[in-house]
Amino acid sequence: MTIMESRLEVTLVPSKTLALAQFWLLVSLFLLSAMLPVLLWAKSLLLLIIISVALAWLREWRSAGAEVLIFYPSINQCIVGDGLRCQLRAEQFVSRSLIILYLQTNYGKRISRAIPRDSLTENQHRLLRQLLILRRADHDEQSHPDRQS
Repeated sequence: MTIMESRLEVTLVPSKTLALAQFWLLVSLFLLSAMLPVLLWAKSLLLLIIISVALAWLREWRSAGAEVLIFYPSINQCIVGDGLRCQLRAEQFVSRSLIILYLQTNYGKRISRAIPRDSLTENQHRLLRQLLILRRADHDEQSHPDRQS
């Protein structure tokens, strides 16, 4: 049984890489805002907003639990978290260290998930990359049957 015929279940954990990227973004914004030549009350308000956003992101990251994604490549379906059924959109971003999933719910809402390498086990990350790359190759063959391999 190939990866394209079987179901694949992966468990996403909160990524330290994404948390660090958000942290450095906020530090940069904080420093740039502190150097702005504006009135003190406006600068203070902006800095307060940045600190509030930082605390909200930190609280969200600390309270985030594992999220399970179940892929059914044979029917092009993915079940996200608590049973939300989605279709994989045609284009996906796959690299060695980052996967960005583009999904669409049955109601038409578009969802994306950034999955850095530290969100999954090494084996799950490799299997998910394979599934998405093979799915793309399979999609290309079906849409262009006249091409020779």
